[in-house]
Amino acid sequence: GCPSDPNKPNAGVCGCGLPDVSDGCLGLRAALQHRYSFNGTGTTVTDSKGGSDGTVRNAQLSGSGSVSLSGANQFVEMPTEILSTRTNATLEAWVTWRGSSAWQRVFDCGNSVSNQGQTYLFLTASAGTFGGMRTAFALNGNTNQTSTTAPANLPRGGTHHVAVVVDDTGNTL
Repeated sequence: GCPSDPNKPNAGVCGCGLPDVSDGCLGLRAALQHRYSFNGTGTTVTDSKGGSDGTVRNAQLSGSGSVSLSGANQFVEMPTEILSTRTNATLEAWVTWRGSSAWQRVFDCGNSVSNQGQTYLFLTASAGTFGGMRTAFALNGNTNQTSTTAPANLPRGGTHHVAVVVDDTGNTL
């Protein structure tokens, strides 16, 4: 709706300085199912859009819109229903990765039996010897996993925007 706007790459109502109704962002915002800004303190991660709050485990919110997860068994637990009923979804996050080890998850959703993933979707900042950033999903165990791997790890330091789009209808990841 605004390809000639010189402010398009800058932050604005929709990233191009025009009101929502004139450039189409209103439909995108209405389609948003959940939004977690990590504001506040303590362990409750408020879902400002869908009302499905999460919980920080073994860590605390920073009070400045982030949570630092730097040790074993630190994670944000989200309610199961936010993904379990979906076939298509986009998950996005702003991540600062310190690069301490391979297979650290940006997100990891699903279930397991005897510590083996059965149904899951994950994004890791580094897949170690398998390559760079990696996203994968499985519907019936890790021997039937579908994945894609970037040529490089998520860069260390700095804040980076990452997104994973799962389009089961179009059979794409």
